Amino acid sequence: MGPLCETYRRVKTEYHQAVRAYQKKDREEQQRCLGRAMTAGMKGMWEVLKELKKKQKTTEEPVVAAGGTNGRQEGPAGLEFVQHFVSIFREKERERGQRGEAAEERERGEEGREEGKRPRVVIEEGELFTEEEVIEQIMATKKKKATRLDRVLAEHLYVWAESVVFRSTVTSLFNLFLMTGWVPKGWNDGLIAPIIKAGKPMVEAGSYRPIHLLSHVSNVYSSLLDKRIRGQQGVSICREQFGFQKGKGTRDATFVLRHLLIKHREPGLHCVFVDLKEAFDSVDRRRLWDRLREKNVKEGYVRAVASLYRRVRASVLSKGQGGGEEGKQAGTFWFPEQRGVKQGDPLSPLFFMLYINDLPTFVKEQRDERRGDPPGKPLTVGNWGGHVEVEMLFYADDLVIVEKKQQRVQWLLEGLERYCEERGLVVNMLKTYSAFFGSA
Repeated sequence: MGPLCETYRRVKTEYHQAVRAYQKKDREEQQRCLGRAMTAGMKGMWEVLKELKKKQKTTEEPVVAAGGTNGRQEGPAGLEFVQHFVSIFREKERERGQRGEAAEERERGEEGREEGKRPRVVIEEGELFTEEEVIEQIMATKKKKATRLDRVLAEHLYVWAESVVFRSTVTSLFNLFLMTGWVPKGWNDGLIAPIIKAGKPMVEAGSYRPIHLLSHVSNVYSSLLDKRIRGQQGVSICREQFGFQKGKGTRDATFVLRHLLIKHREPGLHCVFVDLKEAFDSVDRRRLWDRLREKNVKEGYVRAVASLYRRVRASVLSKGQGGGEEGKQAGTFWFPEQRGVKQGDPLSPLFFMLYINDLPTFVKEQRDERRGDPPGKPLTVGNWGGHVEVEMLFYADDLVIVEKKQQRVQWLLEGLERYCEERGLVVNMLKTYSAFFGSA
């Protein structure tokens, strides 16, 4: 066994070295071709790009095998994925009824208006994107990511960014999209890559997250909009939220919770860990745009982000399906997405945080309105400026309710139930549980 194992390790090492050498050679060849394309003029550039495209595979490797093996278990068939995601992203009858006939007529009128006649939204000159911003965001794009429907890699953008013509053109296009509230139709088409959730059975379609593979160019545009919206004066995230924010993270929420449990060990604390089912996929987009306006986000930015969700279509990426020419390979089924935010879009974390940003205030107001001010002092954590009241902590789309008295927890849960009913959110009862921490 000794010599055999040694031979196996040696052959395995040689194999990986050969693969890395081939990949390095291929990347260098692509970079040389792209560099030649940028100096060959417009016609020469497209000829080189077509040549590179022919060398690529006609289909992408599946993220999840459809009807085939995935690890030790067999994954769901492609049809199961399609049926599952269609049911998730279909607009619910209740949401359609709440919107009202007048809103539907207004939306049909806006969608039916010719794009060439769409009125411009006033954007001040200082709010337009600069070349420096665009290039900085392009260079921040992660490398070695899969191609999308447009077959553009992040590496392509890195090389093109060296061209003065490309910089000027893409900046002008982004500003045009910002001013008109319009984006290319292809940006609203995406491939859904089902990614298995940790600890979930592979045989169930509900065990997979619908990650959207969107155009790298559109992701650059979305990232620029994300920075602009976060910089708006009225946009602020509630202090209970610890997810998706610069300078703080969910580990900070865990630290605060641990501090409270240690501080109140003697009387003890009641905690309820709440999981929202398919939270990102349950967002009502029309209510989301209203939330942005309530935060005093300028109408131009609201129109710009709404254009990224106009007539969204998706197709599930599975075995035997890939990007291909316009993503229309045999067996590919396109379906509309009428609700939710696109997981994989840089704007999605901000959208979801703003969507549930008023949850703490709403729950507390409902509690006080129904029951009056409950007995007992609220939990607080100290800081240099005094003490901050803490009743709930957000871990992105999950939250924990913390209280000394069980009655106070019940009142907060009643407010949470009403909030979820109004916002179209659902609590996952299988993953929601309560616990008492204390010496009693």
